[in-house]
Amino acid sequence: MSTRKAPFIPKCWLLCDARLGDNIPAIIAAMPPRCAVIVRPYAMGKDRSAAMIRSIRRTARAKRHLLLLGGKGSIAGFDGRHGSPHLPQQPKLLSIAVHNEREARAARQMKADAILISPIWPTRSHPQARGIGIAQFQRLARLCGCAAIALGGMNAARFRGARRHGAHGWAAIDAWQGIENKPEK
Repeated sequence: MSTRKAPFIPKCWLLCDARLGDNIPAIIAAMPPRCAVIVRPYAMGKDRSAAMIRSIRRTARAKRHLLLLGGKGSIAGFDGRHGSPHLPQQPKLLSIAVHNEREARAARQMKADAILISPIWPTRSHPQARGIGIAQFQRLARLCGCAAIALGGMNAARFRGARRHGAHGWAAIDAWQGIENKPEK
């Protein structure tokens, strides 16, 4: 029986989305080193070409980010998968979205390395969904028993509070917008 080495789990995560448009590679370049980038072709708009995904990969590699593929398709050229683990090859890193107890138990059974629990707070992505709040986040994180990533209305300031409730890291779409235009400190 072979045991898999526990992968490095970043603190900061970006979910690629159509709202970020052509700025995705610039945003990835402006992020701190060793973040996670979830490439979700299905959420990036119909005009997202293979060239954009190659640009994302090239930029992410230069910053030593982990790349996960969301959705279906080959994970060749990626460090892991976000979503279903039912693949011919076992990804180096598996992250799964968790919104409730049933999904938390399933993620534990699938031996997820990280879970993205959402929505913690209301978001622009899902304006109709109420946030689950930090207490429910903590409960779901404990059920999974792996690195819990807070998603939904998150930013670096909110992560500092969520960290006290079991958050290993935070993920966002909107919080990363504009980072590519900020001068480096």
